[in-house]
Amino acid sequence: MILSLRRQILIVLFLAAFAGALIAGAWYRGQLDWERHLGQNFTAGVTAYSLLAGASPEGMPFAVSTVLPEQIETADNAVRLRFPDTVGRSYETSLSIEHASIRIFSDKMQYQLREVKGAPPVQLGQLFRSIATYCGDPVLFLHTPQGWLQIEAPQLWSCTAAPADWRTPILVVALILFATVTTYGLALPDHLKTLAKAISRRAADGRTTPLPAKGPRELRGIAAAINQFFDRENQRHSRRAALLSGISHDLGTPTTRLKLRTALISNQELREKLDKDIDQMTSMIDSVLAYTRNEMDVEETRKIPIYSLLEAVTHDYADLDQPVHLAPYNPPAIPWSKTVFSSQIRTAKVPHTAEPLLCGCRPNAIRRALTNLIENALKYGKSATLSVSATAATVTIFVQDEGTAALDFTRLVDPFQRGNNAAHHKGTGLGLTIVESIATSHGGTLSFSHSPNGTIAELTLAR
Repeated sequence: MILSLRRQILIVLFLAAFAGALIAGAWYRGQLDWERHLGQNFTAGVTAYSLLAGASPEGMPFAVSTVLPEQIETADNAVRLRFPDTVGRSYETSLSIEHASIRIFSDKMQYQLREVKGAPPVQLGQLFRSIATYCGDPVLFLHTPQGWLQIEAPQLWSCTAAPADWRTPILVVALILFATVTTYGLALPDHLKTLAKAISRRAADGRTTPLPAKGPRELRGIAAAINQFFDRENQRHSRRAALLSGISHDLGTPTTRLKLRTALISNQELREKLDKDIDQMTSMIDSVLAYTRNEMDVEETRKIPIYSLLEAVTHDYADLDQPVHLAPYNPPAIPWSKTVFSSQIRTAKVPHTAEPLLCGCRPNAIRRALTNLIENALKYGKSATLSVSATAATVTIFVQDEGTAALDFTRLVDPFQRGNNAAHHKGTGLGLTIVESIATSHGGTLSFSHSPNGTIAELTLAR
């Protein structure tokens, strides 16, 4: 089931709030249990102070045993003593509280005594608290007027006695929650960006293929509405193109009959004028048919070697002894990347031939566009020289002529627009319109520029 954007946001907010409450509660509970544990140790330390006054160790929350003098292996002016049960506990911490010596032996560390301050009972309580802070298995020896006492309190000082520390798992859960919410928050702009790019691509190449339906229900609804609009526009566009194509096709029959009937006219001057008008009508009909055929997009797109297509078109004109030439394709130089093994960046050309220069297009449409550009170049510029360049994303075909007339090509791509130099040439003004339509349908552009040798038409196609 696909949820709406409103419900998804509410669910995410609820989960975030619930998880935040659990995290805060677990953190507070952990801190509370830890403070209670340290408080028990502080109380046990204050209780241990009564041992200095000769109190009985019975009932105390730790084990107390008397160290006999013969159990002390050596005594060096009471500065360094070797007590029993200290094997493996190589770290010793020493301090004195109200003339009472205390020795602590641990297998992990020496304890910090900066917090041991205040009255003697408080100092001993803080000492027990400090020992519990760093969980371990220490042994404490307390010197009383009656002798040395050995104190062991695994139920207070060991790691198993300490409450569970949930801070690290809580932080991990918080990070996972933050990553989840962040991912969801960034996913919505990504869906919008993907939808915008898909619309832009279709606006650029004039295609009306359906948009992908992804993301929340609202975005899917937007995509569905746009697809429905595309379908209506495509149907209306197809009907209009079919109508124009049908009319142009139907006009071919009466023009053919007119052509046959003019042959029966004995007046040669009148017959030639009528033939000229009929030829112009036929040319216009053919141009409209070519334009509507491209607009209806009836040809399938496939990958073809674009340079081979240029060679084929050039050879067709060469067979007719027309001045159409094709320049060799020179692939761009690819620089070597600088590495730790090279002292400088070198530039070298990778072995490359023109054949693999593939382009996804409609071959007949591209041939028609090239034919129109070449015909214009021959008609108004005496010759046509073709060349090609390519990048990873586009292929650009250049058609250069020898024309020097200053023309506004932005106006000439409109239907039925002709330049000032076209008064004495046959044409309908649809040639560049057809080329521009083909370029747009291939995700490309048609542009013009002037060079010292003539005019250059640039047909750019998306690969």
